[in-house]
Amino acid sequence: MAVRVADQEECKNFGLADCLWHTIASKKESQSLHMKLTEKRTWLNLTHRIRAECKIIGTPSWSMPFDAFSCKYFRITVMGETIDLSRYRVPGSYETFYIPDFITVDEEQYLLRKIAETPQSKWKQLANRRLQIWGGEVTSKNVLFSQGMPSFLGSYPDIITRLRNTGAFSSSPHGAPNHVILNEYLPGQGIMPHQDGPSYYPVVATISIGSHSVFHYYKFNTQDDQTSYETGPLWPEDRDDGRIINRTPVLTVFLEPRSLVISRELMYISHLHGIEGTFQDRIFRKDKNKAPTVTDLNVDIANWEMLSGQEIKKVIEEGGILPRNVRYSLTCRDVERVLNAHQFMRR
Repeated sequence: MAVRVADQEECKNFGLADCLWHTIASKKESQSLHMKLTEKRTWLNLTHRIRAECKIIGTPSWSMPFDAFSCKYFRITVMGETIDLSRYRVPGSYETFYIPDFITVDEEQYLLRKIAETPQSKWKQLANRRLQIWGGEVTSKNVLFSQGMPSFLGSYPDIITRLRNTGAFSSSPHGAPNHVILNEYLPGQGIMPHQDGPSYYPVVATISIGSHSVFHYYKFNTQDDQTSYETGPLWPEDRDDGRIINRTPVLTVFLEPRSLVISRELMYISHLHGIEGTFQDRIFRKDKNKAPTVTDLNVDIANWEMLSGQEIKKVIEEGGILPRNVRYSLTCRDVERVLNAHQFMRR
């Protein structure tokens, strides 16, 4: 095909002195892409949309050798790739999945900058944390009054498309999230065990930004559990329609920065999830043949073998203390019933 690699001078025209990437131009498509050639010159067929600096710049059907990781200065993401979610199932769970490095370090920094630029008026202050609601408010009748989301959720780094490509939302009404809650957790802040409620299709995807956390899943006690305290201590003050929550987690997942955790079906419908409010997580591991435990609750970390960060893995595998920093979570869900402004005006 009519594909050529520009020389280094053309690359410098982008203001990229010392950049190892090159401009790749296609006469057929009349487009220029900025990519890094692979040493092995593996040929990949690009049949998906390509975004660079938040703009679609082409849909090439020709092949080229390239490294698909994003250039620091000229951001590029190959869209349309699907994920085999079964590879990321958390051991011992029903329908919980953990994907490390769902976003890159550069993308995380970009999102942190966007969050920092948000006007204070966009934040909603709760008793123990603050949050923003993206996509519109959900009414008391479980209807989403739809509003626009921040542009970066649909462009770079295109969180919505990536979540669609996991397949987790393939059976939901809109095939992708249409509602996102941005939560801010300062060190020492958490959230009590809770369920997300009937407004949403039973799947939730949460992206962690800025710091790690520990996600616990809980169950309500059965009648037998409530009359015999063998299952562990209870929270009598935490009830839902008369049901009592058992304090002992049935599953614990360690959330690394930039990771994605997905809960669906039974893990969404019949379980609760929460985060302990603590300034640090103490990890203990005595037996190398057994999973590490979070000492505060004495529960195993189910996904410890799925973690990717070397520093975190070292502490998890050997035991130690991991201080928490400011963490942001993007909690992404699909509201089944939607009402937009045009429909509202017609009523």
